[in-house]
Amino acid sequence: MAYDIVWSLEARNTYIGVLESINSQWSFSEVKSFETHVNQVLELVRQFPEIYEYSDQSNAHRCVLSKQVSLFYRIEKEAETIELISFFDNRQDPEKRPN
Repeated sequence: MAYDIVWSLEARNTYIGVLESINSQWSFSEVKSFETHVNQVLELVRQFPEIYEYSDQSNAHRCVLSKQVSLFYRIEKEAETIELISFFDNRQDPEKRPN
């Protein structure tokens, strides 16, 4: 059974920030490539929600999308949803990670 994906406002904002950063440093082709990769990962998470590392500290799963970006999400088993929490730039201070 596939779970539904729910984007938090923080996830939407940080995702847009990542896309803007990629676009400013690289090209539209890399933006599209990253979007495709994220969509593939989200489909995998929908099918197998616990596939990525879980952290008790953040009460969330962490998927490393690239060496620069990680996705944090939570599983709501009763509602059969995946809540995307944030896209995090791994180069930032680790103390700024989602809680």
